[in-house]
Amino acid sequence: MSQMDKEPQHPFAKPSEIIDHLSQALAPKKNDVGLTALQSRQLMQQRADKLALPVARASAEGQEIEIVTFALGTERYAIAAKYVQEILPCKRITRVPSTPDFVLGVVNIHGQLVALFDIARLFGLKDRERRKSCRIVVLGESATQLAIMADQVESVCFLDSGKLQEPPEFTSGAGRNHLSGVTDDALILLDGALLLADPRLLIE
Repeated sequence: MSQMDKEPQHPFAKPSEIIDHLSQALAPKKNDVGLTALQSRQLMQQRADKLALPVARASAEGQEIEIVTFALGTERYAIAAKYVQEILPCKRITRVPSTPDFVLGVVNIHGQLVALFDIARLFGLKDRERRKSCRIVVLGESATQLAIMADQVESVCFLDSGKLQEPPEFTSGAGRNHLSGVTDDALILLDGALLLADPRLLIE
C-alpha cells in the first residue's frame, strides 16, 4: 500500500473552502438564540472540537504547528490556530472616540462587544483600502479576547517550526516584537501570546 493510500485526503480541495467550512461550522445557529454566554461558549467549543486537528505534531525538523494564514496589504502573516476562536465576514463597526488609529472600533459577536484592531497600522505598515475579501479574525486563548482585521484569510495549514528563521535585521515597525519568525517564502509568524498580552490592545 502506498503512502498516499495510507493517508486520508482532506475533503476540501481549496484553502478558501476550508475557511468557508470553518466559518459556517462555527457560526451561530437559529437554535442558539437565548443561550447564556457560558452555554454559547460551550456550544462553540463543541463545534470547534468536531473540526479540530492536532495543534502540533512531530516532524523531521522540529514540531509542526497548525496555523491560519492571512494577508495584510502585500505581506503574508500567520498565527497559531489555537489562538483563533472564529473567522467572520466584515460587519458593522462601532467607532470608539479618542482611540489610536489602529483601533477600528467594536463589533457585536454573539451579543458580546469585542474590540477590533487593524494590526497593520499598529505595525507601522502602509495604509490600504479595505478589500471585499476582508475578514474579522477573532482571537483568544480560552475565550474571545479581541479581533483583528485581515485583508484576506488564505488557509489553515501546518508549519514546521524547525524551518522558521529569525526576522531580518531590517524588519522595522512596532510589529517586530510580536514575531516568532519568518519562513523562506516570507510568511511572517506572529506570537499569539504576545499579541494578546499587548496592553495597547486592551480597551476598558
